[in-house]
Amino acid sequence: MLVRTWLVLKIKSVWRWIGFSDKTLWDWLQLLIIPVALGLAALWFADKNSKTEQALAEDASQEAALLRYYDDISKLLIDYDLRNSDAGDEVRTIARIRTLSVLRRLNGVRKGYVIVFLYESGLITASEPILSLKNAYLRGMVLNFADLRGIDLHEVDLRNSDLTGTDFEGADLSIVEFGGANIQSVNFRRTNLTWTSLVDTLLVGSLLENANLTYANLSNADLRLCHLENTIIDNIVFNEATIWPEGYSAP
Repeated sequence: MLVRTWLVLKIKSVWRWIGFSDKTLWDWLQLLIIPVALGLAALWFADKNSKTEQALAEDASQEAALLRYYDDISKLLIDYDLRNSDAGDEVRTIARIRTLSVLRRLNGVRKGYVIVFLYESGLITASEPILSLKNAYLRGMVLNFADLRGIDLHEVDLRNSDLTGTDFEGADLSIVEFGGANIQSVNFRRTNLTWTSLVDTLLVGSLLENANLTYANLSNADLRLCHLENTIIDNIVFNEATIWPEGYSAP
């Protein structure tokens, strides 16, 4: 008993000597909370920096892949005469494989760059397509106010893309998946949209005169202010679509 009492008194004496005897519960909590908070903050900043570095690395990787793709297709055009090749030629097969592959790894903006590059190279025109993009993964593509008249994009995946203001006049967009896409103020005049899915799309103010929408699905699409003069709408699905009773015609 005397030994225990002596030890307690000795410990209190030591605590008074190092300044701990006057600490309240709140003081002790502060001593614990501050280091923990600092540690958590350090972890948060480290995680944020890591994600930023990963994002930058991914962006650099995509840019490098895009530049390599430009080089590859340019080589096929110049050295292997891709533009004048025949259907079934090996050079066309190589160009298609490389294109479908790169599109799967690029973000929406860079997918748009690829399409413009191919279009301006004369490889994907509806009148004489050289490179088939059938089943190409273009989901989420961003391509605003582009001139793509007469392009061949049949059977591609364009869901959730932003194509505001793009000119598709005379294009082949048959069997395309547009679900959830933003296609406001788009020029679809004389465009082949047969069997196309336009479910949940924003088509406000788009031009659809003389377009062929046979068997198209426009369920829940927003067609306000669309121009629909002479549009072919045989067997079209309009479930819950927002549309003027007789379409909209310019005065």
